[in-house]
Amino acid sequence: PGAVLLTGSDPQAGEFFAARAVPQLPIAPAATADAATFLVDTSLSSNPDRFNIYLTLLRAVLDKNRDSLKTFNVLFFSVDAHWYSPQPVANTPANVDAVLAFANTLALEGATDLGAALAEAAHHGKTDLFLLSDGAATWGQGNLHALGKLLAGTGALFAYQTGLAGTDTSALVHLARESGGAVFSVTGEAEIDKAATAHVNRHGRARSVEVTG
Repeated sequence: PGAVLLTGSDPQAGEFFAARAVPQLPIAPAATADAATFLVDTSLSSNPDRFNIYLTLLRAVLDKNRDSLKTFNVLFFSVDAHWYSPQPVANTPANVDAVLAFANTLALEGATDLGAALAEAAHHGKTDLFLLSDGAATWGQGNLHALGKLLAGTGALFAYQTGLAGTDTSALVHLARESGGAVFSVTGEAEIDKAATAHVNRHGRARSVEVTG
């Protein structure tokens, strides 16, 4: 229906309104790195449903951006963090199959030390970061401003909101904003293909919304 405006009043509290504004933003290509680091949450909160979405997203991002995304590595983390490979690997179908096969051997257990994962990723050069996690830090550093500072010197961080319970949306949004990245919605398999290439477009930020009256 386009823009929606609801108004109401309360004798004691006064006038209220709720509005929905959908900006029409121009689509322009964004500068993206030719290397990517995927941070995959293997804690207990990544129950099989969430973890399966993460792995499907990982494959989709690598497959659908193969022309521009040349190399990648994966950091699996819970209370600790470990790399899939000592060095980045080429983005080939065989390497993608191999990393997914490895991921399916991992146990989903423990808490989420998001700070340790971000710090470890920051030590490995400037690449785009793809955070496949609910963003809920249940171990280690949990202050959002401290977590944001860990991203200094990295590339943009892109995160995905699955719609499953337990997602710390404010944390994902803060980390994406601090790094110049974005958060994309993936609430079903139908949105995965679109989300897999969403990061290649320039992202906007709403600074204010005004409603007449």
